[in-house]
Amino acid sequence: MSRVKVVIGFVAVSLALGLAFTVLPAIADSPTVTEFPICTLHYTTQNHPAIWGDIVVWQDYRSLNDDIYGYNLSSSSEFPICTNSSYSNQVYPAVWGDIVVWQDDRNGFPNKDIYGYNLSSRIEFPVCNNSSNQFRPAVCGDIVVWEDYRNGGSNPDIYGYDLSSSTEFPVCTNTSNQTCPAVWGNIVVWQDYRNGNSDIYGKNLSSSIEFPVCNDSSDQSNPSISGDIVVWHDYRNGNWDIYGKNLSSSTEFPVCTNTSNQTYPAVWGDIVVWQDSRPGDGGIYGYNLSSSTEFPVSINTILGNYYPAIFGNIVVWRDWRNLLDMGDIYGATLGWPTPTPTPTASPTPTLSPTESPTPTASPTPTSVPNPGDVNDDGVINCIDITQVELCILYPGLYPKENYPGWDANEDTTGPNAGDILGVELRILGKWPPPP
Repeated sequence: MSRVKVVIGFVAVSLALGLAFTVLPAIADSPTVTEFPICTLHYTTQNHPAIWGDIVVWQDYRSLNDDIYGYNLSSSSEFPICTNSSYSNQVYPAVWGDIVVWQDDRNGFPNKDIYGYNLSSRIEFPVCNNSSNQFRPAVCGDIVVWEDYRNGGSNPDIYGYDLSSSTEFPVCTNTSNQTCPAVWGNIVVWQDYRNGNSDIYGKNLSSSIEFPVCNDSSDQSNPSISGDIVVWHDYRNGNWDIYGKNLSSSTEFPVCTNTSNQTYPAVWGDIVVWQDSRPGDGGIYGYNLSSSTEFPVSINTILGNYYPAIFGNIVVWRDWRNLLDMGDIYGATLGWPTPTPTPTASPTPTLSPTESPTPTASPTPTSVPNPGDVNDDGVINCIDITQVELCILYPGLYPKENYPGWDANEDTTGPNAGDILGVELRILGKWPPPP
């Protein structure tokens, strides 16, 4: 079973059960950074990368219009995702599991729609082709969200689509402008102008509760979300900085307030990355939330690096180091020597974020593991599925010896896809499986 299929399997179970996804455990201070090229075609432009698992996707101008291409980091193989032959443009891709989505104008400029592609079945499909414009999609599990202009050409709203039920739904249709959505689990966040400036708002799709994330009187833009952590770029100090908020504790915090500009943040677990102007034009920097440590990822003092994205310990970005290439896609592996991970559950908030649930203490491992209870917290749920996945993907960062109960299928091998299936069956009450 491929790693991407394993990922989408546990995502499907997580969403079906209404459970939260976990975030990365706390890791030690500054990483070693190992850079690598992903796509470096001469005389053409690659832009706006996104990553999930081993799959990196981006918009690509090699055919004199923007298409969507992908790259498998495990097999070092590049592949086309959408090369629509009508000289239309496909831009702003996003990826989660087997699903890639993007903004597409094949139905006639300036009518931009949202399309998708299943990497396993190789089937392309429309997500939303309403006659108005739809921009900048984001995806998490079965949920796709985007900014939508159906209610007026100057009044973008946020809409969503459930791939499992083929159901479209409004997320926010406030009469002001809502743009740049991001989604994680059942929480959608976006940039919102209802207060006369750009703020960050959110909505819990399960409870239908809408809430402010940050409504400081200055501008806040381009949110990103992972677990309970939302980050954005913020102009409260007279230049663009990076700020964040923990939705469970309702605690806001600065990530980077350097006097240069920091923009376009992305977050995965404890790691925030962003585009930074301090090298002169553009570099990629990162910050470890658990250790409060900032670190450089890639610095380019010529024409800069832009639009970072992150999954696990892999960061990708648009890179201008090769002047003839007009923008390449590069990546970097972040390595933390001798980590001491401490698994923590990060539940998707079911209360309004104005309330402050009591944080759950990190579990203390027991001497006798319960198969399937990977993080040894006494409960078998999708957090255990995610932890098995991390043990499989990053055994150096997450050695199985630190996670009691990883052998969910009790075959003493692995951890592997069989253990993920074992946890799923235990969650559903179907363990042991029928003979």
